Amino acid sequence: KEMTMIFIGQPQFSPAARSKNPKHFVQFVVWESDVIPAFWAKYLEDEKCSQVWVPSTFVRNAVLKRCPNIKDKIVCVPHGVDLTLFQPGEKPKLVPIDKDAGKEPPFVFYYNKGWSQGMQDRGGMQFLMKAYSEEFTDKDNVELKLKINSCYNRPGWDFANEVDKLGLKKVGAPKVSICMDAVPVEELKHYYCEADVFVAPTMGEAFGLTLCESMACGIPCIATGWGGHLDFVTEENGWLLPFELFDVTWDLSYEGCKWAKPDVTELKKLMHKLYNNREEVKTKKEKALEDVKKWSWEESAVMAVNALKKLFENNIVK
Repeated sequence: KEMTMIFIGQPQFSPAARSKNPKHFVQFVVWESDVIPAFWAKYLEDEKCSQVWVPSTFVRNAVLKRCPNIKDKIVCVPHGVDLTLFQPGEKPKLVPIDKDAGKEPPFVFYYNKGWSQGMQDRGGMQFLMKAYSEEFTDKDNVELKLKINSCYNRPGWDFANEVDKLGLKKVGAPKVSICMDAVPVEELKHYYCEADVFVAPTMGEAFGLTLCESMACGIPCIATGWGGHLDFVTEENGWLLPFELFDVTWDLSYEGCKWAKPDVTELKKLMHKLYNNREEVKTKKEKALEDVKKWSWEESAVMAVNALKKLFENNIVK
């Protein structure tokens, strides 16, 4: 039987995947920097690679920067969000005990990401913790909630010590809640819906799935103004942080590549501004809910099917 294979993995492993001699071979490329590694080029330019799928405009540009001659076989097939699962929900209200009677619920900043490289972590959770601990105190009616994906934790990673370095446990520190449990995807919605704003000061994303999930729950995003999430996070439905590009020198996987360091000073100012301006948050929430509708998994499936149809109709045999 003729076979079409879609390979999701780094291109250097594609020869093993192609050992079954598929008629059509589709390489899905996910990358979080300005340009793909140089040694990937020969695998993507190989005539046996029928199509190259990418999840965002950002990754498409990173591929073309290295391989400008494969423009015609690159197709954007984005990730998506389950809009039947991730939906707006009721934000929990304070129990009216004496000291909190009549008090507004705290303004909640939230981030869902892995964190295992301290100040060098690509996800940028360290910048959020630093900005939050320096801008707010325990006298502010505010809370930072972090859902940390512990599957990324490397051996010997001293999480508690790294948190201490960022001031989250100092005297007078504002309230912080950290969850490192494995949470079923069906329950993640509740974490988003407890928030007012999702904060993702990432240094590089191929797509940014958690930002998309947040928007689907009606929670607008603060994000670095660089990365795959720019396909759906805009200044109209969220807030984009200024950044500075720099060479990644500590991770061989990204040798010769750049990431974007977000401006922590601007992040602090923006967080405080939104804390005092819930109306602006409400306006962005409504726009985020509208814009995220076209980023469902169903839409992604349609794009994938259309790409395959084009492959078959052109009778590209590699």
